[in-house]
Amino acid sequence: MGKLGIILASHGDFAKGALSCIETIAGKMDDISTITVSSVEDVELIENQMLTEYKELMKTTDEVFVFADIMCGTPCNVAARLLLTQKNVTVFAGFNIPILLEAVTRRSDPNCNFKELAKELTDSFASSLRVFSEEMKGGSY
Repeated sequence: MGKLGIILASHGDFAKGALSCIETIAGKMDDISTITVSSVEDVELIENQMLTEYKELMKTTDEVFVFADIMCGTPCNVAARLLLTQKNVTVFAGFNIPILLEAVTRRSDPNCNFKELAKELTDSFASSLRVFSEEMKGGSY
C-alpha cells in the first residue's frame, strides 16, 4: 500500500530507549525518528522539530504514525497540532514496546493498509498488558 514512517515522541529519553530496544530485537530501523522533550524546552521548538521530522519522513514514506508517550502531554499535544495541519498523519497517545514492535514489523508488509493497522494496534494495546501476581501460583487467576 505504501511506506510507513514513524516518529516516537516522549518526555525524557523514553523514545530513544524504545527505538534502541526495537532495534535490539528486530535490527536497524529506517524511517523512524525520535523527539525528546525536556522540561525546559519551548513548545514552539518542539513543534518545529516535529514538523521537520515529519517533512523529512514524507520524502521517503506515504504515511507517518506518531507515537507519543502520554495522552495530553506536550509530545502528544504537539503531534495533535501536526495532525491538524498536515496530511497522512496518525497519532497514538501512549505506546509500549509490544505495540511498537508490531507496528514496525507489520509496516514491511507490502499489503499493509495504514488505517487497518492503526485499528489493529489500538485493539492490541489493551491486550499487551499482562498482570502476574501471587494469585497465579494458586491457579485462581
